[in-house]
Amino acid sequence: MNNKFAERLSEFLREEKISQRQFAASIGVTAACVSYWRSGKKQPTAENLYLIAKAYNLSIDFLLGVRDY
Repeated sequence: MNNKFAERLSEFLREEKISQRQFAASIGVTAACVSYWRSGKKQPTAENLYLIAKAYNLSIDFLLGVRDY
């Protein structure tokens, strides 16, 4: 995984006006965890990617930067 996930997540949260805290609560992780993802210090697990994709109707390929839709 690369920093494309961090970029896509930050862009999504900004565009949708969702706070890190709200986002974290919606998928069952801490706000600190989301902060690490956004900074590129840590990467989400496969389970976390699935939860994000399902909760927000996003493709995992999009989140990882494989596709632009």
